[in-house]
Amino acid sequence: RSDFYKRYTLQDVVGKGGFASVSIANRTADGKIFAAKMIKKERIAREKERVYFIHELKVARELDFPLIVKTYEVHDVPNYFVVIMDYIEGVNLLQYIKVKKKLAEAIALHVVHEILASLNYLHTKGYVHRDIKPQNIMLKLVKEEKNTDFRTKYRIILIDFGLCADYKDHSSKSFLHDKSGTTGYLAPEVIKNNKSFYNEKVDIFSLGVVFVEM
Repeated sequence: RSDFYKRYTLQDVVGKGGFASVSIANRTADGKIFAAKMIKKERIAREKERVYFIHELKVARELDFPLIVKTYEVHDVPNYFVVIMDYIEGVNLLQYIKVKKKLAEAIALHVVHEILASLNYLHTKGYVHRDIKPQNIMLKLVKEEKNTDFRTKYRIILIDFGLCADYKDHSSKSFLHDKSGTTGYLAPEVIKNNKSFYNEKVDIFSLGVVFVEM
């Protein structure tokens, strides 16, 4: 039985979705703050949903890169699976764009440069993200105060690996036939869904769309 509730104290809910919510979790041993993704077991009861969830955890545990959100632990508690991750103080790129309306070219290029670094690492590990969009790009606040330089004020962090797939897997169980991702950011080969396998290049297309949006 998990000792999650002994080791962590849940605080404010900072995000909600159809399958999960994200709360701030305070580790009782040292007071360190994490994010706790609370996934409702009833929402992943079907086999396909369980397969995606298990695969997401497998990928998350393999990834260790400064510009990718880090996963530390998984707990099985009544009604929920709890995934302990880095807590990212800041906003996502979509929220930032809505406030600024249009980003300066130098800032947009910096964001693209950092996400390309994350994608290069991810692709080198053999995975394709499949859901690159502003909501999955976090601007982690590093230095607040009077700092106005975007490049030193924020660290660009890639999150949400729920649709991540092995782009070298061409077996019958491969995810690379699925029309998965977010409308508006999908590469043409994903939209066609013609039984052929697509690959990591779909992430680059999606990032291109994000660049135009900025």
